[in-house]
Amino acid sequence: MRVRADASALLRWAPIALAGARGACLGPRVGARAAFLRCMLPGGDPERRLERFSRAWSEVEGCGEIQHLARQVLPPPSLPLDLSRFAPGEMGDTDFVGFHGRETDAEGSFRWSSPAALWRLALSPRDYRAILSVSPPPADPHLRLYFNGHPVRAASNGASPRDVVFDLERRMFRAGGEQHLAILCSPFRPCSLGSTDGRTLGIAVRGLAVRARGVARGRARV
Repeated sequence: MRVRADASALLRWAPIALAGARGACLGPRVGARAAFLRCMLPGGDPERRLERFSRAWSEVEGCGEIQHLARQVLPPPSLPLDLSRFAPGEMGDTDFVGFHGRETDAEGSFRWSSPAALWRLALSPRDYRAILSVSPPPADPHLRLYFNGHPVRAASNGASPRDVVFDLERRMFRAGGEQHLAILCSPFRPCSLGSTDGRTLGIAVRGLAVRARGVARGRARV
């Protein structure tokens, strides 16, 4: 399942990663043109032809929205009030790629990721100890983390089984203050457990706490 999820994410995101907005529009444009050509062929079921036209028009409209968004200047990632704590359920949508909208349950606010997702963070270069608070789905998510392209290895589990503890080193950081935390995990489909939720989810992310690490008197301290 994890391999299939990785392959699906690669097919979905590779054109965008390589060609940006043009890559995002490539598939819809090809599909729309093919559908319009089929609509122009004589004969056939009028209902099917109308369905193809409607689908093609939706693809064209989607391309227009992508082109409009591509012209906008992406705002910098949100700067939280508490610089040591990032809460997805309290941050704006522009900080997330591949995440679903904000949700709330008895434990507070959170966001579901997709099997492949990215979190934009306003974090200055330094050595940190980080704690990612998550609510895993019923199945093993096979969670993997990458910080600016560097694979992150969990140092240990935190006080709670839902806490993933890991270290971030200064060498992993990008210049400019914007950092990227990528999340990869196996897909979870609530509908497979009888839910009416038809989404394909990854893992529920509730927060990220960071604490600077330093050196004092020749001995490392956290």
